[in-house]
Amino acid sequence: MRRMMMDNSSLASNPHYSVFVSANAGTGKTRALTHRVFRLLLNGVSPDSILCVTYTKAAAVEMKERLQKTLATWAVCKESELLAELQEMSEPNPSQDKIQIARQLFASILDNENGPRIETIHSFCQSILSRFPIEAGVPPGFDLLTEAEANSLLQKNLQELFTTPIAEIQQKLKFLASITDERTLSEYLTQILQKRDIIDKFATDGTASARFKEHLKDIIGCKTLSEFTDDKAFLMQRVRQLPLKEIANCLYLGGKNDKQASAKINHWLSLSPRQAEAEFLCLTDVFFASGNPKSTLASKAVQKHEPEIKNYIADAQDQILAYMQAQSGAFTSELSHSICLLAANLYLSFQRQKFQYGVLDFDDLIFFTDQLLSKDQIQAWVRWKLETAIQHVLVDEAQDTSPTQWSVISHLVSEFFLSDEVEPLPRTLFAVGDYKQSIYSFQNANPDVFISKQSELAAQASLYNKPFKQVNLTKSYRSSAPILTFVDAVMQDPRITGVGDAYQPHQLHWASLSGMVELWPVITSQKLPPSEPFIPLEVNRVETAEVLLAEKIATHIKALLDSGTDNILARDILPNDIMILVRKRDSFLANLRAALISARIPVSPPDRIILQNQIEIQDLLALAEVCLSPTDDMQLANILKSPLLELDEKDLQELAIGRGSSSLFDRLIEYENADCQKAHACRKIIEWRARAGKQDVFHFFNQILIGDRVIDSFVKRLGVSVIESFNGFLQQILEFEKTGCLELSQFLKSFNDSKGILKRENSSVAYPQVSLLTIHGAKGLEAPIIYLPDMLNARSPSDTLTFSKNWVYWTENSQFSPAAITDIRTSDKIKQKREDDRLLYVALTRAKQVLIISGWEAPHRRFIKNSWYELLKDTISNHSSCQIEGDILRIIFNPNIEVKMVTQDTAVPVDSTDVPQWYDEMPEQHYDSKSRIIHPSEQVYDRQAVAPHKKGQIMALERGQIIHKLLEILPAIDLPKQADTAYRYIKRQLPKLSESEIENLYDETQTILNHQDCRDLFSQKSLAEVPIMGRIGQLKISGQIDRLIVTDNFVKLADFKTGKPNADGNPPEAYIRQMALYVGLLEQIYPQRPIHAYIIWTQTAKLMPLLNSQLNTYLDSIRNA
Repeated sequence: MRRMMMDNSSLASNPHYSVFVSANAGTGKTRALTHRVFRLLLNGVSPDSILCVTYTKAAAVEMKERLQKTLATWAVCKESELLAELQEMSEPNPSQDKIQIARQLFASILDNENGPRIETIHSFCQSILSRFPIEAGVPPGFDLLTEAEANSLLQKNLQELFTTPIAEIQQKLKFLASITDERTLSEYLTQILQKRDIIDKFATDGTASARFKEHLKDIIGCKTLSEFTDDKAFLMQRVRQLPLKEIANCLYLGGKNDKQASAKINHWLSLSPRQAEAEFLCLTDVFFASGNPKSTLASKAVQKHEPEIKNYIADAQDQILAYMQAQSGAFTSELSHSICLLAANLYLSFQRQKFQYGVLDFDDLIFFTDQLLSKDQIQAWVRWKLETAIQHVLVDEAQDTSPTQWSVISHLVSEFFLSDEVEPLPRTLFAVGDYKQSIYSFQNANPDVFISKQSELAAQASLYNKPFKQVNLTKSYRSSAPILTFVDAVMQDPRITGVGDAYQPHQLHWASLSGMVELWPVITSQKLPPSEPFIPLEVNRVETAEVLLAEKIATHIKALLDSGTDNILARDILPNDIMILVRKRDSFLANLRAALISARIPVSPPDRIILQNQIEIQDLLALAEVCLSPTDDMQLANILKSPLLELDEKDLQELAIGRGSSSLFDRLIEYENADCQKAHACRKIIEWRARAGKQDVFHFFNQILIGDRVIDSFVKRLGVSVIESFNGFLQQILEFEKTGCLELSQFLKSFNDSKGILKRENSSVAYPQVSLLTIHGAKGLEAPIIYLPDMLNARSPSDTLTFSKNWVYWTENSQFSPAAITDIRTSDKIKQKREDDRLLYVALTRAKQVLIISGWEAPHRRFIKNSWYELLKDTISNHSSCQIEGDILRIIFNPNIEVKMVTQDTAVPVDSTDVPQWYDEMPEQHYDSKSRIIHPSEQVYDRQAVAPHKKGQIMALERGQIIHKLLEILPAIDLPKQADTAYRYIKRQLPKLSESEIENLYDETQTILNHQDCRDLFSQKSLAEVPIMGRIGQLKISGQIDRLIVTDNFVKLADFKTGKPNADGNPPEAYIRQMALYVGLLEQIYPQRPIHAYIIWTQTAKLMPLLNSQLNTYLDSIRNA
């Protein structure tokens, strides 16, 4: 066997050293971390002396599972297999004692409930505070607030702040009310509370308010409003003494723009002193653009007429700038001090109420633990208690650890380098991260701390002569050569400034792995000629660029999924091989999801839902508004048409038209005693209004949804996904009521002011799905194929608040902000640009084999200039292996086609470390057909598709699709309304059909609905699109039955097909297999009931019963396999 050399990976996991690891994406950070834990345990370290801090709960769970699974395997595996495992983690030639330890570790872990401790920093801090509540100054036995509960309590405190009787706060609120609205002010205050290190000092230091005023005046250069009022007359007089009239006269001689400027100046000069002050911005707009003096105000013709005009303009700009800066500075001073005073009061009130309720939020856990460990008198004793338990600390994702979190960790390990050696190993700190992947500044992460901590720890280790190593991991075990060469080229472009001073290129591991980088042209919106007025929107639809790109991506993915093995991966591509990453959760994300669903491509659900944006929640909120104020015609109209009351357009028109000055509710009351749908709606609203005045908020909405079975109407119209929204909504109500508020009006105010976000945890699903995520959400994930469709710049609003290290500034007019604040903002923009660079690195490095780049352009919203797309296009264009196919640029490497795998010119360096031969061999791509989940409908999808060049067949397919849709929707509609609904739907889908053809299509649909053999399949007791999962023999099956009815005597199922029977009259073999699988699963659920299966041919509107002998033949072959 070749000699195993100690490479960087084995050095990182060496338990004898403290190690700080900088690891490129895909280099095995988690592997290095878990190997270190194993090696600590193998060298006799007690499990309960190990603390491993992860960034997320999911990471902690994954690491625990990996640890237990590996140790369980060691306990029972062959010795040769165990030796191979130990050798892989750099424990070669282990002694029999170490082998025995490895065998016993699993039992040792099971017996030790306290270790190894693998948890998030928040979980660790919670355990410390629970252990030392008195020393930390927190409520003993405290409960931990959820994010939603903390937000509800904060909203309650905001309302108390806005209604406080304290005179000073009322005065500040009155002033701020002239500047902004209540919701915006609430958002600003919430932002400040998130800067805990700033607001805590301001709120708890009695001198902070006075010092802030001095700081604003002496350092920032802001006078107070009263001082500006004293100076204002003098500054205005200086402006009026300017030769403005002469400037206006000269400009009048110029072109169109000069004449407009002249008119504005003359208008301002004509105003009274008070009006001139109020409209000073009119004058500012003439001489300034975006806060900068205009350099081209006077044309050459004007300058030729009056050579001194440029000097006149420069003097005017100086005096106007002096006035605007003085005014802006005064308002900045007043606004900044006012909002800090309000934020301090809100912070103290919020903290006081949390302590009264005996609760803490997540931010409190870190804050109070850091405070506890920082107390000199208490720190030593508490730390001693902790140190007796914690001897080895491991930190994952160190680049995302905030300064306060680092402070907690530093307190824990501060004595590690000072103490004497401890048996069996010295105390060690292990931290692993990647500066290039620090993208969570909005959670107070600071990548510069990641760098400074390395230097700090190295200096301490050197001072006390302790073993410490700084290790770089650069070999990628994730990506192919084209991906890595492209990423390295992008990150070393001079335009990239955020990935650190010493970028470490990736080393390639999978030298024979095929791969591709592809860049598509930017999509632009369609431009349609002007149309006639009053054309309905659905007819005059304009495809926006984002919609076009979403549909293009869906079409491309569909082609990949249908490509078989004829693709760059050289195997069947599944939906879960594909990941689409965007920058934000916006309309483009929604368009992508809609396009994928429309293409019948399974796609992951949103990782979070903003409840206020869900139409079903909007309907419930509208109902609450009507209960509080029934004369709100707009909200009443909303709920009348919603699933709550289900009036149609005709009913609404009868109520609305001709009611004169009466409200819609007054008109509805006239129907209270009638016998119609409007009367039912009237009586329900009266009933609900009565309940709203008696019930608490939760029981009010819960009884409507569950007690009145309104939820059924929502599911019927919008689908089962509404259930999750309603559950989240009711949960938020319960959390709101925990704050002591029970009134409906208070809840509406609190809910509308809150974000109302319902988060989903990432979890495995029963069937493959395309993942649709933000780049932030994809961090730590990977996929064979990555789409990056959101690569253009988006216009972002400027922030009103500016944060320095110790203070908060509010600048209402950012164009004329004080110079010191402008410098801070400039620095913040540079930091944001650097984080954007790191975000791009994260996006590019998620891909294993295929990276597809695109973008969409929109006027005034999305731009190519200085965008990621521009950088990526330049990089791929300059690549030596770039191929051009039309307007598509591509870098591709496919060893199945090209004999020469990677050239010296284009390859990333391959690490030549002397390692075993098997380590560099690609594993065989093996797909176990028995373990793969079978989706019956996928086996037959589109196999019977009509040839696109045959017009008659296209028409037949369209007719079939319409019948399919009608069979879905008509059973849920009252019989008298079915004909009208069908007519309108058919006419909209096929506008060229004649009246008789529409009637024939509807009659064919009714023939199926009323067929004696399947009439019950479309009854109110039947189910549509029923998901079903199970196992037959060795096959795992997941599918969806189009129609199903289960009775005490029999079970019936039917599937819609747009194809047609074979020439012999029998269904295609694939259809028989699909239905046999469904029948086989249903037989397991209903073993004593006969099952009848049918195929409904929608093109011909025919019903075909399937013989049990046909189905059982296929089922028997599976069961006996």
